[in-house]
Amino acid sequence: MTVENKTRLTAGLFPISSIPNPKYGYAEMKMLQYTLIKDIEPEKIKPCPDDFAIEYDSPGGEPETAPSPAFYPPILQKGRKYYYILIGKGHIDYYLQKHLLLPYGLAIEMSGSMQEMLQHLIQLKKELYGFNAVEKAYALKKFLALRKNKESDAPALLDIPNSKSMLQKYLLLAEVSDRIKSLILMGKVSEFTVFEIFQFDRNEWDDVALFVGSLPIGTRKRNEVVTMLFDITRRDKKSIEGVLNAEMVTSILNSHIDAPQKGEQVYEYLYSLRYPRIHEYRKRFFQLLQESGIERFAHLEVPRDFEKWRFKLGFSFSSFDEFRKKVLYLSKTANARSIKELFNMRSLHRQ
Repeated sequence: MTVENKTRLTAGLFPISSIPNPKYGYAEMKMLQYTLIKDIEPEKIKPCPDDFAIEYDSPGGEPETAPSPAFYPPILQKGRKYYYILIGKGHIDYYLQKHLLLPYGLAIEMSGSMQEMLQHLIQLKKELYGFNAVEKAYALKKFLALRKNKESDAPALLDIPNSKSMLQKYLLLAEVSDRIKSLILMGKVSEFTVFEIFQFDRNEWDDVALFVGSLPIGTRKRNEVVTMLFDITRRDKKSIEGVLNAEMVTSILNSHIDAPQKGEQVYEYLYSLRYPRIHEYRKRFFQLLQESGIERFAHLEVPRDFEKWRFKLGFSFSSFDEFRKKVLYLSKTANARSIKELFNMRSLHRQ
């Protein structure tokens, strides 16, 4: 039997009584009251109303064997007969799946307009639970849908850069498939990589996201892969499936080399397709560098894409004799034919 603790908790417990507005200072809002509810029957708990649904977890997967951590009580909206989940769905779902009583929750009653209520919930979740990228997109979309005037403090509220372009990207993020959302939550791709994917046609988003999410490379290189794929498909008038299923890509991914090596080789292959002249230039440069033997005792730091013709040479040593030996070796290497040819390549790069 549900036990309702009549002790009223005001919003003073949770600092959401006012929300900063970057243009107009502080927008005063009504205080919310919370009622502590214990031992709530599963049949009395209903899904979150769509207007307030700002939480997102990957759908499907294995049943939970233990409740998700709840550092703060889950938040419920109190109705006439039922309690509606607002915040803490992951924690509540464990009890619902097991048909167990929910040990406790904080119930709030509708107060003020729907916009004010949603604004309270966003601030509450932000300060107590935090947002993942998909939830930010959900909250932004729902908040702007309720906003009557064009000016909005949603970017400041959700820590989103206040630019038309960035807001549009987050609104699109709310519409992507569950497959892409799951990739973001699993850390396979970042939301910023997905933003790059938006330059493709909508029906291509999933294929590109699944591909780059499978590559064990950093976010910067993933973003470059997305841009290279877009440029290759548009320049060569190829389908994205044709490029991703190319014999070379399939061969690399099905090889027995380590996963990081697969990622680097796929990156290099796509780079060779997108920038064939630069790729051949780099290939010849590093071939000469290897022939010079300079990296037997030192490391030559090469400028990225050779945009600036400036290099750094470094080597380590632990004694004076080792230092002297390496300096003498580098001095001999300086006269090698391959070194001279290597640095003469600057004129080829400028052509």
